[in-house]
Parts: sequence; C-alpha cells; structure tokens
Amino acid sequence: MNFHGTDANHAIVTFFGTHSAKLPEHTRSKLAEALVSSDALGAIISTMEALYAARADLDDAGAELLGGLARFVGQHNFYGKGMRAALIAGVAARIASGGVAEDDGDAAVEDAFAAPAPTDEADAAVPAVAGGR
Repeated sequence: MNFHGTDANHAIVTFFGTHSAKLPEHTRSKLAEALVSSDALGAIISTMEALYAARADLDDAGAELLGGLARFVGQHNFYGKGMRAALIAGVAARIASGGVAEDDGDAAVEDAFAAPAPTDEADAAVPAVAGGR
C-alpha cells in the first residue's frame, strides 16, 4: 500500500469502518480521535502510532495499512518522524511476512498510545479491612 496524499486518510476511514471491531478498545479510541481531527497529517501519524502500539492484534489488513502509513511518513519525514517511521515500516514488513509482531530492538511504543495498565478488578472490588483481615 503506497500513499501520495489524502488517499492515506481515505484508507484510514475504510480500515476503521471494516476492522475496528477487531482491535482493542484503547486502539479504537485513538483511531476515532484521529478520524475527527482537523489535522489530516496528524491523523495519519496518530493512526500509524495507534496501529504500531497494537501491532500484535493486527490482521493482514492492519499490518498492510501500518506499513503503508509508516512508509509515507518516513518518505517525507513528517513531524520529524522519518527514522521512527522507517523502523515501524520494517516491523510492519516483518509482520506481513509472517514474522513476530514484537521483538527485541523494536522502537518503543509512545506513551500516549500504550495500552492501559491492566487492573486487578478482583482486588479493587474487595475493600481493604482494617487490622489486616
């Protein structure tokens, strides 16, 4: 998938409409935020980052979109993310060729796109008892 402009935004909308139900809730939320953004380029970068953060959950279409967006951002060094996007494109290519989604040496997930920390709902549901019981 190669992009040349607003066709990247169109691909994001199409992907969201057909594949978002398969993604984790925090990833869907980030994609929804990107879709309503008035900054088309920011939406492309936010989608790239959200998909990268959820790369272990991507199907073939998601990996293809991630790779296309990363190559597009990397080619133009949008927002100074050329090197990071090139690394992400390499990860997307590895995933597309049947490789592991996450590996040592991969670029770190940006904090704003990381999955929320799991909570232990069982502990949260039981109030602490004074005296250690």
